[in-house]
Amino acid sequence: LILIFPLFFISAEQLNNQWLFLFVFGLFSVAGIVGYHKVSQRAPSWPSIILVVVLALTASTLIPSTSFFNDGFSDWINEFGDGPRRTASSDFSLNQVGFNAGNTRIGGPAELTNEPYMRVTGPSHAFYLRGTIFNEFDDNVWFRSSMEGALPFRNVEVTYDQNNVYRYGLKERSGLSAYEIYPLSIVPLNRTFHTVFTSSSPQMIGMGNDVDFDFGDWPNLAVLNDNNFRYNLDGQMTSSRLIRNDGYKLIDNAVPTRNQSLSEVLNAGYDVLQSVEKYEYENMVRVNDPELHRIIYEELPVAENKLLWIQAAINHFHNNYFYSLNVANVPIEDSVIEWFLENKVGYCVYFGSTLTILLQDVGVDARYVEGFVVPATSDENGERTVTTNTAHAWTEVNLSTIGWFPVDATSAQHLIALDSGNVTGHLDDDDDVDVDVPPVPDEEPDVNEPGEQPDVEQPEPTESVAPYLVLMATLALLGYLIKKWSDLVKERHSEGYLLRHFKDRERDLIVYLWRDLLKIAHDRVDKSDSIKETLVRLNLHQEEITPIIERVVYSTQLASEIEARKVFSFIEASSEKIFEQKSFLTKYFYRWFVTCRWIRR
Repeated sequence: LILIFPLFFISAEQLNNQWLFLFVFGLFSVAGIVGYHKVSQRAPSWPSIILVVVLALTASTLIPSTSFFNDGFSDWINEFGDGPRRTASSDFSLNQVGFNAGNTRIGGPAELTNEPYMRVTGPSHAFYLRGTIFNEFDDNVWFRSSMEGALPFRNVEVTYDQNNVYRYGLKERSGLSAYEIYPLSIVPLNRTFHTVFTSSSPQMIGMGNDVDFDFGDWPNLAVLNDNNFRYNLDGQMTSSRLIRNDGYKLIDNAVPTRNQSLSEVLNAGYDVLQSVEKYEYENMVRVNDPELHRIIYEELPVAENKLLWIQAAINHFHNNYFYSLNVANVPIEDSVIEWFLENKVGYCVYFGSTLTILLQDVGVDARYVEGFVVPATSDENGERTVTTNTAHAWTEVNLSTIGWFPVDATSAQHLIALDSGNVTGHLDDDDDVDVDVPPVPDEEPDVNEPGEQPDVEQPEPTESVAPYLVLMATLALLGYLIKKWSDLVKERHSEGYLLRHFKDRERDLIVYLWRDLLKIAHDRVDKSDSIKETLVRLNLHQEEITPIIERVVYSTQLASEIEARKVFSFIEASSEKIFEQKSFLTKYFYRWFVTCRWIRR
């Protein structure tokens, strides 16, 4: 039942080969253990096992996966135990909102769902909300920043680690408009999550709508140091308690989108920090995009101000690559990055992943981030509903002194659509878009005008194979169980097998056979009758056999093998005689499910 239980809650599209293998392996393990278990005095209920498996698989196909879900019960389970001491991992990923990313293989077509995700109150301009941070990329999969060893977030008496991660004082003294602080309110809509969405450097966080941040009286908020909010050294934040529809409030920056603050950062003289050089993708870029190779692999590594050449790379993406959700599935053995460089079309996951990986490849300290763009609003209170359509992925680079800063390579047209909240997922090539970008170095090559969007072969829609795999596995398991049960039925009616099984225990064999006869004739006997009276009532009394059965059942006397053979032949013949008065189906029902119980050793 434990193995079958998840089928009621896992939808078909969430099934994967690894989960299916574990499930089938578990069922076969149970079947194998039961099949060879010979200690139990009673048979396992094979019909019940088969029936439950078949019904569970059928129900999981016909009944929606959300039918049995209960928010309150789910919250109670998730918060069971000492919540503040438990460290939750970030549970946000773009695969929840129509994209395919976040500890899963990136790439493939995506679909906008336009579902309300959260209600955000803050400044009127559009800004980033960071959800989940990813540092490592391998085999087309981004791996999220681990929350192991996460530290409690403090609103007052800030620790050295927290200050070093979020660079509070250094950002304030930078004078950059991107680091102006605002009170923000974030309320989940129709969902709960552990991820704490922040923009850049959260200074205070409080759970619930009743939190009132007083800018002039921050020390009085020490009560909010409840250890529910935790961060790691990458700045990833989560809550050990589920964030429900009362949401949370925070004091944070609201970094503008569309690289609008990048020119200010460039003019202030900040540059990127260095990491380990890899040069694993250099040849791939040289073959598929020579101009991008020149910018990333020739100019950027030797430049005095690398941030200028990062901006040149962003401009190159803006002018030569196209945004679309309707992209082809990339074969599992191929590189998604190589496919994007060759076809030059994709969505934010492609743009953000490619820029991040190429910067990391030449030693720039960069990372990939998934979250949301909070659209601009004209509401006087700064309130707006953020939908799944403005979910987004981008790159962050580690700048000297001030820390992580967003740089966004995604198509400028799409960035404008994100700012307005009017996202369709498909852009026209000839849209006239005015984009404010910071200056690039004089030696930057001329950027080509946008060309026609390349024709990309689109795959035919394919149905999920998971339901068919489940069906095949179920049929295989059902066949296996029927075969095992058939073998057991044959053994039950094999004189040689029973004599070997009950060797030196012939008395137990006779008792076993007598009880089977009583089960077959249960509707014609009276429990108060003696053995002889029962056999007479059934017209089965024999002067030679009746005394043997009476002696064995009524006393502890032993029986010989010859006597056991005689009783076996008698019971077999008597059973057939009784079955002559019953239907064909009744006979086989008794043989398969009544008299064929497990045999005690």
